[in-house]
Amino acid sequence: MSLDIDALLAERKADKRLRELGEHLRDLAYSGPGLATAIGAANVDEVLSESAMYAYAADVPDFARADAATVLGHLFVLNRPVPTKVIRGALGKGLTKSLDGLGLLAEADGVTTGRASLTPFRSQYFLSDRLFRSAGTSDVTVERPPQVVMPPHASTFALNAYLGDQPPGAFLDLGCGCGFAAITRRRSHTRVLGIDINPRAVAFSTANAFLNDVDATFAVGDASTVGPAETGGAVAGLAFNTPTGFSLGNAELEADRAMAMVAGAAQRLSATVAQAFVIVEVPQDFESAAEVLEEWFSGYGFRSVRTAEVESPYFRISAADVGRRRVPGRCLLLSDRTEADALLDALAARKTREVVGAVVTVKA
Repeated sequence: MSLDIDALLAERKADKRLRELGEHLRDLAYSGPGLATAIGAANVDEVLSESAMYAYAADVPDFARADAATVLGHLFVLNRPVPTKVIRGALGKGLTKSLDGLGLLAEADGVTTGRASLTPFRSQYFLSDRLFRSAGTSDVTVERPPQVVMPPHASTFALNAYLGDQPPGAFLDLGCGCGFAAITRRRSHTRVLGIDINPRAVAFSTANAFLNDVDATFAVGDASTVGPAETGGAVAGLAFNTPTGFSLGNAELEADRAMAMVAGAAQRLSATVAQAFVIVEVPQDFESAAEVLEEWFSGYGFRSVRTAEVESPYFRISAADVGRRRVPGRCLLLSDRTEADALLDALAARKTREVVGAVVTVKA
């Protein structure tokens, strides 16, 4: 059962109780590196980007000897059950009570499971929907609740690596999801805010602002029309981790339309810097993703358009792979490997040279 985030926020003193949860997690020093060590991953970005793979492959530990990072990682990242009898001993009375009181734990038949994803990033934490559940090694079942809110993942971290280019004034997290960009950027800006067309995303973002004791504002809004009335005036910069993908009839948003949203929002809000992560299908008559993006932004009058291709196996199907009709094994651009042939047929029909994940930065 997925978490009823609206009911959680409606509870008495929900803001205080979420702040207390954050304090308990920080007191335990629960962090991304600690999670990676507990699960046996090379680094935290890898385990958070490929959590389902780790849930499928990782051994079940001896929970009687497990530390807090191991228990929390299995409950809220690998989405696995943990024996109820070890929970309080590993997590402590305060954290266990906090998690249980917020409805984040479910107990049945002697085991406890998490009812949401709880992702550590440095000294901050992010609640979101679970995308799968796992009963243990070699067992993963996909879960996609309506209006799903993604945990921080590979494209989140790819965009985050470039947000240091943002000016220090007001910052808008466009299509905020779980609120990651706004919350992690708070100390660098005079104010941060986020909008998302999904009310569930706004609820999770609001909860995460409380969880991290961050002053941030989130509201339901449409990236294609957002203006000063919704944001309380102009913003200095904005960022959009676009939900772009392949055109197989199920893409959430076409890449060129997403870039039009970024350009339009930047102009309506007088932003001097706008950034986005986007999946670009590079046609055979173009040399690079940068050339494609420069053409898409050419009619908006921006002073500069800079593209950084993300060197990651998660987002790339190289020209050689397209030619060999191969989708790399670690590629995250397919929700199901059975779609590979249909994707490759579509790329060939559209005369696509390669597929690239990129972060584009435009400046007014």
